[in-house]
Amino acid sequence: MEPSEASHASKAPGDAVQTANETLAGLRLSLDQDPPDSHTMNGITNGVSKHDYTEVPHSPDANGDAESRVARLQEELERTREERETYASQYRELLARLTTMRSTLGNKLKQDAEELDRREQTIATLTLQQEDLQSTVQTLQSELIESNAESERVSNELELMRSRALEYEQTSHEAMMRERELREVRNELEMSRIARDEIERLLQQERLASEQTKEQVEELSRDLESAREGKAVAEEELRREQERCFNLQSVLEDFQSTKELELRRAVEEQESHLNSVTQALAEYKHRALQAELQLEETSSSSSRVKELEDDLKEKNAVIGKLRHQTVVLNEHLTEALRRLNKNSGDNNVDRRLVTNVLISFLNTPRGDSKRFEMLNILATVLSWEDAERERAGLQRLSSSTDIGHGRPLGVRRASSSQPSEGSEHTESFSQMWVEYLLKEAGQGASTSAPRETGVSPSHSNPSLPSSPSLTPGVNGQRRLASFGAAMASSPNLHSHLNSPPSRKGKGPQLL
Repeated sequence: MEPSEASHASKAPGDAVQTANETLAGLRLSLDQDPPDSHTMNGITNGVSKHDYTEVPHSPDANGDAESRVARLQEELERTREERETYASQYRELLARLTTMRSTLGNKLKQDAEELDRREQTIATLTLQQEDLQSTVQTLQSELIESNAESERVSNELELMRSRALEYEQTSHEAMMRERELREVRNELEMSRIARDEIERLLQQERLASEQTKEQVEELSRDLESAREGKAVAEEELRREQERCFNLQSVLEDFQSTKELELRRAVEEQESHLNSVTQALAEYKHRALQAELQLEETSSSSSRVKELEDDLKEKNAVIGKLRHQTVVLNEHLTEALRRLNKNSGDNNVDRRLVTNVLISFLNTPRGDSKRFEMLNILATVLSWEDAERERAGLQRLSSSTDIGHGRPLGVRRASSSQPSEGSEHTESFSQMWVEYLLKEAGQGASTSAPRETGVSPSHSNPSLPSSPSLTPGVNGQRRLASFGAAMASSPNLHSHLNSPPSRKGKGPQLL
């Protein structure tokens, strides 16, 4: 390990290693120089003694000096050997410490390298997220421009419809028709405004997220130069992210197409419960008629005519499917009602069933439309009169009770199907009870439908017919519990609904 690498990892360990290396170098030089000096000194001693002996062979003083010098040199030799052994032991200790420091610094450098790799991956991920958010912001901006253009077009159509309403104001029937069309165009304009506000809100959120991402990228830009080694992997990830962005853009384009989204939601809802199928069928019939009218009005524009023709074909195909499924479901429901009416008595009502319906009515939130259905079932079971229905809020003094009072279509259909004669109370109650059970079961099955289709419930079109909503949490558990209690209180009805008659070639069985 070089000192420069050690200083890059940690400054203090690098200084220690450099100091140890200098000390070892000095010890090596001292150990290499000591033996020659000792031999030289021995040689000098021997030479001096021989020289003295040869030059002064008969001098006793010279012999004494030579012996003292030899003794002194031998002492120095012993001291030098001891110092060499001491230096050798110190050298071995320093070598062991240096080995330990090298292993420790190696682990530290490995950890620093791993941390550097993690930071490089984080920088690459944040860069990809920034590019993804920028592309999403651009897409939302283009969608906002398209929404503004659509709003202007609808405003122009609104002005055109107003002028036509003024021109055809001569007859009352035509005036009512034009006013109805004007309300529909206003509803579409309000829907466009709501969609535009939603897109603007999403755009603002994406801008905030983009600014936060830019700040994070600016903080990590100092470490970006060391991340060039993973360029190939980053390019591969960029390609995958671009594909993912393309898929997201296609999903957003599908969401932008409101009519296609309405068709898909109608198909999903009609598979879950019968009332949504009937309402969606009427809604798409009306929209198909509007598409034909728009096709006739915009016949001069070839591109718009082609789009409307394709849209009309798709809607006609969906309408055909919905009609077929509606016929099959109506057959199943008719058969279930027939068997239920066959097995039920004239006025035989289970008290536990009424108790469960009443408890469910008391536990249901005040703003829920199911309270009206439960109250209507109790009124039918207990054979309330008109005065009692008016006191309970089920009936008004005027004959047009169900028009324009915010009551769901399923409730209007249930209330309009009540017979006026006393002999048909059992049949009316059976129909309403079956509709109530079907709605409860359909809500339990429809909770997983939005997750599987990938369509967020918050982006639904307001022009779609309203279906009974399943409130999560305590309310949803309370409704399901009341449904199970009601089914437990009427075992005959439960057995009839679970075992419908076998039908060959008539489509899937109900429930």
